[in-house]
Amino acid sequence: MVGSVLPVLTVEPLSSAVEATVNCISVANNEIAKRAKDIGSAAVFLSLVNAAVVWGPVLFGQQCGLVGPYSTGHPRRESA
Repeated sequence: MVGSVLPVLTVEPLSSAVEATVNCISVANNEIAKRAKDIGSAAVFLSLVNAAVVWGPVLFGQQCGLVGPYSTGHPRRESA
């Protein structure tokens, strides 16, 4: 689960580095520079979605019935 947060911590500085480099190289509006920034932002967004998909059921699964003793996803064992 901690591994799902590591991509966020990796992608965010890389995206910031791309933005800083683009800003340093060109101050004029450039379509390629805008696209590079948008792709970096999309990478950060997707890494956050990944973290939410991993952590969501862990944090809210019991309330939604996704995990726990009363979830419908797992059959109950009969005690012998």
